[in-house]
Amino acid sequence: MEQIISDAQSLLQFVEQTDLLMQMDSVQANLLLSELQSSKKQLSEEDSKLYVKESSDSVRTCITIDELIDIACESNYEKLVGTRQKNKRSFGLDQYLSTSRDLLQLQQQEVILHSLFKQTIYGKNMMQVVNQYLTRMQQNMSKRQAR
Repeated sequence: MEQIISDAQSLLQFVEQTDLLMQMDSVQANLLLSELQSSKKQLSEEDSKLYVKESSDSVRTCITIDELIDIACESNYEKLVGTRQKNKRSFGLDQYLSTSRDLLQLQQQEVILHSLFKQTIYGKNMMQVVNQYLTRMQQNMSKRQAR
């Protein structure tokens, strides 16, 4: 039976029960759910699988925890870019201070989401590519110094 996941405790319980290799705390879980809600999406669980759907739609899509984190990261990034642009175009001190506060909050959320993203398959693959690139750079520099 489908269970709506609307609070951090429910999401943490799902992560724990499905033996996902994901370390998540209540702050991170709340942020994931908040990002989904701000994107007008709803999260549910059935038979140890996650589903997401638009709040106004009845069609749900099966997703992984990695995809859920990616959705939240993307949503936060879009808000961050929009707020930076708004901050640059702000007229008056009040508007500038308001967008600066929003920007700071989004940057703090970005750090929290990044700690989750690093645990996803996407984050692990990215780190592997970066490490391979750095190794090649280091080898090239060593070859140049040996000449």
